Amino acid sequence: MTKLTFHIITLFPEAVSPYLGESMLKRAQENKLVTINIVDLRAFGEGKHKVVDDRPYGGGPGMTLKAEPILNAVEYALSKNKIQDLRNKRKTKYIVFAPGGKQFTNVYARELLETYTDIVLIAGHYEGIDSRVKEI
Repeated sequence: MTKLTFHIITLFPEAVSPYLGESMLKRAQENKLVTINIVDLRAFGEGKHKVVDDRPYGGGPGMTLKAEPILNAVEYALSKNKIQDLRNKRKTKYIVFAPGGKQFTNVYARELLETYTDIVLIAGHYEGIDSRVKEI
């Protein structure tokens, strides 16, 4: 079985961490079936206040997450596997969480395991994320 690496890009790493140390996820990590890499999106924000959001391009209500911090966080997360990429031909799937998106089920997870070695989970916030992120 291929070892799967999850890269979780989030503004709230402290909210995600407790879940990863419990139940099946804890056992999967202990048995070295999965690796979970949490990346704090705020670390890739701009300026003194590490800004990661902005008003939507073209106007509209609310705030959206900027593309640049997300793309930089993804690049950072995957850079840990660059040497392995060349040797093992790692395959990556990008998933952006959205309220109207496809539900992440056990069946879907098994399908991903057959094809991919890395899953990048991008947790949206506010009104959404810059649409350029969906192009990766």
